[in-house]
Amino acid sequence: MIDSFESLYFLSTKNDEKLSTPTRIWRTPSNIDGYITHIAQTKQMKMVRNKHLDDFVNNTPDIYYDNTDKTRPWCDVLYRKINKYYYVKNSEYFDEFMTFYFKLYANVFSNFGLKTITMRVAFSDRSSNNINLTVGALSNKIGIHNKLDQSNLNEGVVQMTFEKRNDVDEQNNCKLFNEAEDKRRFLHDLLPDNLKSPIYLESIEMDMVANRTEGRLLKVERSQRARSTDIHEIGGELFTNFGLPVDCGLYAKSSTETTLNQDIEFGLTFYESDVPGQVDVSVTESDRKCGDGVERAPYRMDYGQSRSSFYSGPWPIHCDEIRVQHNVRTTDEAVRIAKEQITLDPENHIIEAREEFVFPADWTTTVKTFRVKGDAVSDVRIGPGRRFVAFDMSKFKHKDNVIKTLRNNSFF
Repeated sequence: MIDSFESLYFLSTKNDEKLSTPTRIWRTPSNIDGYITHIAQTKQMKMVRNKHLDDFVNNTPDIYYDNTDKTRPWCDVLYRKINKYYYVKNSEYFDEFMTFYFKLYANVFSNFGLKTITMRVAFSDRSSNNINLTVGALSNKIGIHNKLDQSNLNEGVVQMTFEKRNDVDEQNNCKLFNEAEDKRRFLHDLLPDNLKSPIYLESIEMDMVANRTEGRLLKVERSQRARSTDIHEIGGELFTNFGLPVDCGLYAKSSTETTLNQDIEFGLTFYESDVPGQVDVSVTESDRKCGDGVERAPYRMDYGQSRSSFYSGPWPIHCDEIRVQHNVRTTDEAVRIAKEQITLDPENHIIEAREEFVFPADWTTTVKTFRVKGDAVSDVRIGPGRRFVAFDMSKFKHKDNVIKTLRNNSFF
């Protein structure tokens, strides 16, 4: 599955031949295919040989590169994933990542009374401590003109304030969204023409919109982790472990910036209005972890969690990722979040918690909530990475599939 890869790299004819030529040092046959398998398993990177490029493009017509028009990638360019339909140049990843989510949130929520949107970049130890994306450029890219621009680039903050729209229009949009059978399609139709693309439809966060349209949300904060690909680490393994030449184009069109990880926090506030059912409270991510305010019948969880392994673990398949929480510091905290998310919809929610190393010597956990996709039959897949899945062993609708796969692979 292509969407399991965080990076894509397409070899040109010249560099494919260079890597395929027997090495001069040991005069042994090239091990390019072994290297391709190795980085797929350890770095979540798909390297495509030039002779396979046409087949790859033909088999993945819904993947876009750099913009909403380009479905054929450049060769000798390292691409990094924004979502499963959209990859951008690794050298431009942070600017594109920030633009993508700012544009998405601004254009979706401007239909539901958006007042301000603020983006804060928390620079890591290995970051370049630089925002290349100026407010003026961002204003042009997101395509909304009823706003005032404020920024403090030295502190990594960009904020936009939106004019209050007609309450009647907002109420009508809320009512139509709540009544729509296909809510994602309804939001897609509200977007401007330049955003009516699968790459945006995929990343619309339905729970955020539903909270606003049902009148409960006046403020929300979302944290996104932007992580670029370390080309020096990948390039070094070409020679060290496989005896292949390092100069295969990886560095030619890549940025020399040292940034690898950045936390990007988005804060949205909304105008108060006469939206039916509105509650005068401010709901943040942490405030709503235990639910959305809807009274439910008592529920007793039959919590199930896969076994842990240092090198590999399971993750859900045939599901939609609906929520991500980064920078969870302890396993106990990850389990607490998992239980809270399962409680919201025990029949359809399955949780993945993945440990990630953060330079220079720290581990954090990313907790993702997945919902069963339509009529699909969900399951789990085993692959590299320290992670576990959690679900209700009595109520989750596809528990038998999941437990069987886990047992067959000694994870249950």
